[in-house]
Amino acid sequence: MNELSKFLHQYIDAFSKGESKNISSYYSFPLTIIDQSDVKNNVISVIKNKKQFYKYFNNVYTALKLIYNYKKTKITKISSIKINKNFGNAKVFASRLNYKNKIFQKLELIYFAKKVKKKYRIFCFIV
Repeated sequence: MNELSKFLHQYIDAFSKGESKNISSYYSFPLTIIDQSDVKNNVISVIKNKKQFYKYFNNVYTALKLIYNYKKTKITKISSIKINKNFGNAKVFASRLNYKNKIFQKLELIYFAKKVKKKYRIFCFIV
């Protein structure tokens, strides 16, 4: 498993803990999020700092837990990894599971990461 794949697996494990504080160290700011779930209105969010980050992801976690009884996210496949000296991107296929371990959402994500102090940090993702 290459360094970027390992980073993404660690990130998804941290995301599954359900708290923004567990994932903030995986990101750099400004962070761009492109949400394609609304096909009529792709939403682009630019998060400039940790305060905005916590607000955004706390809302995500609240919705996942209240609406879907969210338990965890599980990577099913990582493909199309492209890496150069300081940047990498990857297409990640994942599933979100509820407390009955039933899949309620299948995801196709694209992450863009850069190295900051020799560690990857996500600066953009498409969901």
